[in-house]
Amino acid sequence: MRTSSGHKAADILARIRSGSSVEVILQEKTSYEEIYQILQSRSQAESAEVFKRIRAGADVKTLLRKISEGDLLIQLMLTPETRFCYHFPFMDEMPAS
Repeated sequence: MRTSSGHKAADILARIRSGSSVEVILQEKTSYEEIYQILQSRSQAESAEVFKRIRAGADVKTLLRKISEGDLLIQLMLTPETRFCYHFPFMDEMPAS
């Protein structure tokens, strides 16, 4: 486990020298920025779960995918509103056609 940012910078330079694309490195940077934003904006319990998975060694892209899939599943579980939006002001029943 690396604790110094100098080690990470050295790793990035080594990857650039070995032929890694700058676009790939920038994409990873945005993935890490997204994880950081998630840790800031979510509840304490959700942030703790994300942090626990990071400490367990989860890949950033996999973690982001699981978070977005989980959010979609939660959206599917929402029940639609069942109140009537409109009512006929002078009739209680639908007009005959």
